[in-house]
Amino acid sequence: EEGDAHLEQDRKKGTVTKCVLIRDHATKCVFAHVVPSKGEDEDSYTVKLVASALTWVGHTRLILGSDGEPAILKLVKKSLETLKTSVEGLDGASPEQSHPRDSQSNGATEVGIRNVRGMFRTHKLCLERRLGRKIPPAHPLTSWLLEHVTLIMNAVIVGQDGKTSWRRARGRDFGMTIYSFGEQILYKQDPKGPQHDTEGNMGPRMLRGTLLGYN
Repeated sequence: EEGDAHLEQDRKKGTVTKCVLIRDHATKCVFAHVVPSKGEDEDSYTVKLVASALTWVGHTRLILGSDGEPAILKLVKKSLETLKTSVEGLDGASPEQSHPRDSQSNGATEVGIRNVRGMFRTHKLCLERRLGRKIPPAHPLTSWLLEHVTLIMNAVIVGQDGKTSWRRARGRDFGMTIYSFGEQILYKQDPKGPQHDTEGNMGPRMLRGTLLGYN
């Protein structure tokens, strides 16, 4: 409890932030997001993120594993309830709890956490070097960078079977050009709506922007 209190104090200072990580053992896809609180939040934001990730990989049967922490178990239960009511063709979904204080029983996810942490560290240091300044943990860029890192891992890293996690899940490779996080790029305006032809027919068709990832 004392450790949790210190963490909460650090979070209020902006020196730490909370994240949730989901790793699919079949496709090796990994998803990570900065979240407002440990477990379920009042807006069900984290539940929606978990359900969205599990829906994306497209399994019809799944077991959602976690450690035995009450807040995480509640998140798992709520995520499964959301999946069962929103995903068509889902034959079965059940929770699985690892043994208390036994991280090895959930070893594949521990590997995923270590890999995401290493890749995030590399990209963050690269970005800080290009910017010439440090990025605080609670800065909004941290949220975007974490999601960009997991997309890189899913779309680029090739496994022993010669496939990326993206191909295992979707049946095809990631089809868009991958740029460095924070890179200055040219982008097209929306073809319709209020962002279309903001400067008239003779205005620019391409504008400058900063890449914060893909959605």
